[in-house]
Amino acid sequence: MIQALIEKRRFRRHPVHVPLAVRADRDSGPSPSQSTNLSEGGLSFLWPVALPKDIPLQITIPVKEKQYNVKGLVVYSVKDEGSGFFRTGIRFTDASSTFMAKLAEETIEILDYRKKISLELGREITEEEAARRWVSKYAESFAKLF
Repeated sequence: MIQALIEKRRFRRHPVHVPLAVRADRDSGPSPSQSTNLSEGGLSFLWPVALPKDIPLQITIPVKEKQYNVKGLVVYSVKDEGSGFFRTGIRFTDASSTFMAKLAEETIEILDYRKKISLELGREITEEEAARRWVSKYAESFAKLF
């Protein structure tokens, strides 16, 4: 089944391992989870139980002091033998969610880039300097997406 899902993917997946807050029901509070990857079309995360296809979810991706809120529908939920959880994939249901997820991903990339450049330079650079370097290097490819 996983192979069939891979072949249907239209967007490149990026491994992104950050905590998430997932809400499946408006009346319940969010539950913690962990993302596994992110793309322009959706994201996947680990969940303790199988979720039915097409159930709507609201997901919050916290990055530093910012929270990125996205909406999606479950596309698959399959048992991950390694973790014992269910690898659950959603597709974003609106352009705003797609954009918010991309912003979250770029923010995470900039934070990782900051660590890498700081090591290469042998000194700490600020988040602002890392962001400026990141934007000058990748802004054109980001703009093409939207």
